[in-house]
Amino acid sequence: MKRLILLEMKMWWRNSRLPILFFLFAFFGITSPVLIYYMKEFLSTFGGTEGTIILMPDPNWKALMESYFSNISQIGLFVLIYFTADTFKLKKESSLGLYYSTVARNSIILWVPKLILAFLVTLVSNVVGVISATYITWVFFPEVECGRVLSASLLQTLALLTLVIFGSAIAVWTRKAFLAVVSGIVLMVVSSIIQTLSDISEWLPLSLLSPINVLNAPGQVNFVTIGICVGIIVLSIVAILIRPLRVKY
Repeated sequence: MKRLILLEMKMWWRNSRLPILFFLFAFFGITSPVLIYYMKEFLSTFGGTEGTIILMPDPNWKALMESYFSNISQIGLFVLIYFTADTFKLKKESSLGLYYSTVARNSIILWVPKLILAFLVTLVSNVVGVISATYITWVFFPEVECGRVLSASLLQTLALLTLVIFGSAIAVWTRKAFLAVVSGIVLMVVSSIIQTLSDISEWLPLSLLSPINVLNAPGQVNFVTIGICVGIIVLSIVAILIRPLRVKY
């Protein structure tokens, strides 16, 4: 199992998935706070007529971190889902895919290393982004509360894992990575519509993608939503592990 995990990690690196993800998360971690901090200057320089007064609230450390969470929950999330789901496709034309689809009898040895890498890549990528965003925010606002940032980042990581593993389950059964991304987009659109209903929005797992409430107050953690996320992850893992290696299409 250890060798298969190392093999999976090498494949992530050789296909440039890891460098791209680390760069993407670090890029948003650096640029998102900077853009929010200098937003007034940018709008005054490039977006307004001479003499126009732009009224915007002064930025604070919460706004800077919210910007990072918001950007990662869109572009970063979709790239992460696609890269991860693509590793779960069992390609018959490859030697490894041919072996598992014709000779192997146990699917667990195939999927478990991929699941472990999915968890590790999601966690490490977001850690890279959060550290970058926190450092830039600290440069502008030394009073940033790292405890709140840590709580919010853990919740966002859980939401990222929920969609990544769910998308991987779709890729395993359909052998199409783009369907995993489409499913994520559909879920986010539906979630954004449902969030207009205040009585329901706090129960939605995708609400953890941008945990603004936790930044404002550390006690604003909905453990039921966390339980729903964990349940979706468990059900998705079960769906992955029970898929037969040989399926007629």
